[in-house]
Amino acid sequence: MNSEVGRFIAKFSTSSHLYNLVKAEYLAMHLAARAGLDVADVRLTRSLNRDVLLVERFDRRAAASSRLCLSDHAADQGTVADLAGWRKARMPQIPEGHRFEVVPDWICEILSPSTESKDRHIKMPIYSHYGVRYAWLVDPKRQRLEAYALHGGEWRLLAEASGTDAIAVAPFDALTLELSNLWS
Repeated sequence: MNSEVGRFIAKFSTSSHLYNLVKAEYLAMHLAARAGLDVADVRLTRSLNRDVLLVERFDRRAAASSRLCLSDHAADQGTVADLAGWRKARMPQIPEGHRFEVVPDWICEILSPSTESKDRHIKMPIYSHYGVRYAWLVDPKRQRLEAYALHGGEWRLLAEASGTDAIAVAPFDALTLELSNLWS
């Protein structure tokens, strides 16, 4: 989609989602921006009674110290995180195409009843194997966030928060995330 201010990719919400994935991704992008990551400009709008996330084409602009992309990292096993972030020092240029060869520094999986087991028992060990440093699991139905750090090849729970808690946890520990914003 083109507008006077730039080129955007539109992502539409669907009624088949258990929670509003578009709003969750919008809030994750704002969280990353507040933490100092170089993220694409995002806007939340509505069209035909559906939420629409507009993501500025991040592959056509200069970057600061970090990058965050939606669903772009694929490990050799075909695993794709819901959200992934890279420090700019590790990924100075956004690669052409859809496959990123640099392992993310941070991933976030949005859990649902149909994906939770795969996210926890298949994807998390893969992320550990490849050396992803931080992983967040967000469960909108239970209104819970779990933050993990990789230590010695094993995931260590850094923090768990739920409901209306406020949390400041790595790698975004420089700011406080009000969880109630994720569930509304």
